Amino acid sequence: MSKNGSFSPVNETVGVDEKFEMINEQLKYCTLEINGIFTNLFELDKFGKLVPIPLTPFRYNVIVTEGGFHLETGEIRTPKVAFTPDFIRRNLTYEQLNTFHGKPFSPTFVVEVDDVENIDSEKFKQLDVKFKESYFDPLTSIQLGWLIDPFTLRSGSTSETKVAMFFVVTVIGVIWMVTTLYQVLRWRYRE
Repeated sequence: MSKNGSFSPVNETVGVDEKFEMINEQLKYCTLEINGIFTNLFELDKFGKLVPIPLTPFRYNVIVTEGGFHLETGEIRTPKVAFTPDFIRRNLTYEQLNTFHGKPFSPTFVVEVDDVENIDSEKFKQLDVKFKESYFDPLTSIQLGWLIDPFTLRSGSTSETKVAMFFVVTVIGVIWMVTTLYQVLRWRYRE
């Protein structure tokens, strides 16, 4: 990014991975609006195309981790929540943990949170394809994936929606607490 805050042109000789990392680095402190959708993060699809990820609207306090995975399919995906077991993480290289240049790997569990409206909506169809063709591709090691839609009123009952939202916030909170507690205990009792 230049001193005046505008984006400088990307050198065409830079590889796709470098462009991807450069764009995401530049967007850490600003947000773009593309066709009326705000974004500050991109994914890389299997064709090498940068796909903007819309910001997920949260109506309650929820802790969200942003991070990307260079999957075995060649795609770079950024689920809202992901879990990689310690026995896998310990065997990853610095490049795998901190860049998209290392050997691809995938988490074991992924969660996407979005307002999909209904199963006939275009957004749901896109997420369905993402799960089927990216996350559950035979090349990946993802074993479980959740699509959580905490915003759509499905049953017509406001109290049921509040219970569903409470459940979603509780599940995400428990995942965060267990992960944090595990990291603290592992650090404290490391050998």
